[in-house]
Formats: sequence, structure tokens, C-alpha cells
Amino acid sequence: MKGKGNLKRFVLLAAAVLVAVLFLNIWQVFWLTSDLTRDAGRYHLESISGELESTIDDAKQLAMSLGISAQTYLDDRERLEAFVLSQKAEALEQVDGCFNVYMAGTGWSIIPDFDMPDDYVATERDWYRGAKREHTYVSAPYVDAMTGDICFTVAVLLGDADTVLAMDYTMETIQSHITQTYGDGSKYAIIVTGDGIIAGCSDEGLIGKQLAYELPEYAGIFGQVKAQQGFVSTRIRSGLHHDNLFATSSGLGWYLIVGENDWDLYKDAYVQLIGSVLIVVLLTAIIIALFLVTERRERAAQLQVMEREQTIAQIADQLVGPLTSILEADATTDSSGQASQGDL
Repeated sequence: MKGKGNLKRFVLLAAAVLVAVLFLNIWQVFWLTSDLTRDAGRYHLESISGELESTIDDAKQLAMSLGISAQTYLDDRERLEAFVLSQKAEALEQVDGCFNVYMAGTGWSIIPDFDMPDDYVATERDWYRGAKREHTYVSAPYVDAMTGDICFTVAVLLGDADTVLAMDYTMETIQSHITQTYGDGSKYAIIVTGDGIIAGCSDEGLIGKQLAYELPEYAGIFGQVKAQQGFVSTRIRSGLHHDNLFATSSGLGWYLIVGENDWDLYKDAYVQLIGSVLIVVLLTAIIIALFLVTERRERAAQLQVMEREQTIAQIADQLVGPLTSILEADATTDSSGQASQGDL
């Protein structure tokens, strides 16, 4: 009995150790993944932001270079217009995403291929005012009136402090980076204007549409990042899993949002955890099976011992009568013999 009690205690101890190991693995996995979540979000945002900044920097450099070249023709409007037309043609062939080059100053403007309305005043436009205010201006993404596409404008103020050269760009370069990085359909990467228009997205079918209508679950974090102007993260329910949302502002009136599914973020950790669970369950099942087999054999052995004891007891009972008779017969014989000897 003492050995059986020790075996049960061993089985319970082994099971407790396995369960403790399992919970330790679960805690470790979720502790590590919770720390890595924000780092992953920051990394993805920095990836998009880096591509965005690189594209913007290249556009700025080109605009400033053209602005310097244009200053030579400021006193000759005809040559200046020829310069603008030639630079637009060259940009269309050689510069990714650039689709227009134009200039304006007080009382005049050169905007190729633009059917200018009678009430159009270039110096009242955002691109002109922005360049006058900041010298080098990058607009927030907007819907171009000529093409209907999402685009942005880079404008620079020339040395006379009145003339502004501007270049319009599509989101093509940035969009290609987003599509390449997030084209597997498992997550969203979005560039949103301050008005909530999707300017770039891993799902190209959403470009130009309102974020609140197309992805209402993203509207909450968009409102947060507009209010805080920094890095923001949150979690939302998505079917059986959660999506981790990360957002930040670019400083140009552009907002970046990245959505990552739990499975995509923690797939390796989940596989490790599932493996640990299976190993613990297997080991626990083996221990229980061994315990049951041992206990069954112990019971069988005890039963055999009991059966043997009963058999021996039965044989002993059956032998008691004959042995008693024999002993009594021997005693009677001995008594008779002793009596006969006395008579003699």
C-alpha cells in the first residue's frame, strides 16, 4: 500500500510539473509577443514612412533644381513657358510619378494642358501660398482636378520671392512599395489624408475612398492619431483573431496606418506554443497510461495472491478432517496396544 501511495504521488507531481511548464511557456510567449507588438508596428510604419520620405526628398531636390534653372528665364516669359513645357515632357518620360510641371507669379501663370477657369487665380492656390510661406512646400494628398487621381504637389519659391515652380506627382512610387510589402492580403497599409481620404493602400481598390466608409474599424485609430500627432496603437476584433493597428503622422498632413493580424505577427510563437501543448498532453497521457497499466498489474497480482491464499485455505480445510481422523486412529491404536501389553 505504501508503494502504491508513492506511485500516485509521483504521478501527481509529474503531471503538476508538466502543467507548470505549459503555463510557463504560455506566459513566456505572450510576454514576449506583447513586447514585440509595438516594435513590429513601429518597424512597419517606419518602412512606409522611409519610402515616403525618400520619394518626397527626391521630388524636392528635382523641384529645387528646376527652380534654379528657371531663374535664368524669369525676365523672358516666352522662353520661360518653353522651359516649362520642355521640363514637363522630360519629367513625363524620366521621372516616376510626375505628371505636370508649372509655374506662377503675381498676375500670371504657366500651367500646361490645363483648361483654366475664368476665376482661377494661381496665387490663391494652396501650392503657391505654401511655397510662399515655407519656401519648399509639400501638399497633403488630394484628388487632382485634371486627372481625378490621388496626387501630391511639391512647390518651391524662386529667388525673386514671387515666382513659384510646382510639380505634381501621383502616388505611384509609394503605392508600388506598399503593394510589394503588403500585397499578400493578410494586412492593410494605408496612407490617409487629413480629410480621411485613402491616398495609398495595399488594397488598390480602396484608393480615393473615404476611410470611415470603407474601413470603419480603422476610423477610431485615425481619429486618435489626428488628435495626438504621434505613435498610436490599438487592437480590434477581426473574426476569430484580433488586428493590431498602428498609426502615426508624417508631419506633412499625411497619416500612416498599418494593420497586422495576430496570426501574422505571432505565427512562430503560436506554432511553438501549440507544439509545447501537444508535448505536454502527450507526456501526461503517457504517464497516466503507465500509471493505469501499473495499477492494473498490481491489482492482478493482488488478486492472484488472494486466489492462492484462498486455494491454500480450502486445501487446508479439506485436509483437516482426514488428518484429524488419521491422528485419532493412530491415537486409538496406540491406546489399544498399550492396554494389551498391560493384560499380559
